[in-house]
This record gives sequence, C-alpha cells and structure tokens, in this order.
Amino acid sequence: MNIKKFVTKHSFFVYQVPIFLLMIIILFYSVIPKPHESGINANLNLNLLHVLAYFTLSFLIGVALRHSKSIFNKKYTYFAILFSWLFGALNEVLQLLVPLRHFSLSDLLGYNLGGIVVAQIVLVLLIRKKNFKWLL
Repeated sequence: MNIKKFVTKHSFFVYQVPIFLLMIIILFYSVIPKPHESGINANLNLNLLHVLAYFTLSFLIGVALRHSKSIFNKKYTYFAILFSWLFGALNEVLQLLVPLRHFSLSDLLGYNLGGIVVAQIVLVLLIRKKNFKWLL
C-alpha cells in the first residue's frame, strides 16, 4: 500500500493517537509522587527529559494540525506551541495536587517552552524539504 494513501485513510491513528499516548505518558510520569532529587546530574537529566517530551509533543501536534480540516491548519505552528504550552501548564497545576510534587515556574517556562521552540524550528525546516511533503 502506498504510504500517502495509508496516511490519508487512517489519519486519526497516524496523527491523533500518538499525541494522546504521549500525553498519557507525560501525565503518568509527572504525577507519580516522588521525593525531590537534588544535584546537578538529577536536574540535568530532568531538564533533558522535559525538553525531549515537549519537543516530541509539539512536533506531533504541529504535524496533526497541519493535516487537520479545522481552523487550526492555517496557523498550525502557533497553535502547536499554544496547545503544548497549555498542556505543560495543566501538568504543572496537577502536580500541586500530588504529594511530594510541587508547581515549578521554571519547568513551565524553561523546559516546556524550550522543547516547544526547538520542535517548531525542526518542523519548519522539515516542511522546506520536499522529501517529507507527504508527512508534513
């Protein structure tokens, strides 16, 4: 089967399901009660995980919005950034309700936004490549 036909026929499973699965994984790991780890290595690993998670989320949302038949497909980059940031904000607010977790403004602004911006740069670069036009 041709890849383009498969993607068109099964667009929900290709675009939306990976987004929902990643959101569930992010929420699961961010609401697990755990003691605060300190040290440079712990913070660096946590920062890299935040950037990687929100990089992937923003990229997937951007690709899905680009192929949607809604008002979001015209300015999909901005909406991908907005939706990813709102999900990050919701995630930080939910951490207020979990024992041994806390709201962190630096997570919200630094890690999440860093991953989102990087994802959008990659998304724009991939759009300019003709080899990836079927995907993007």
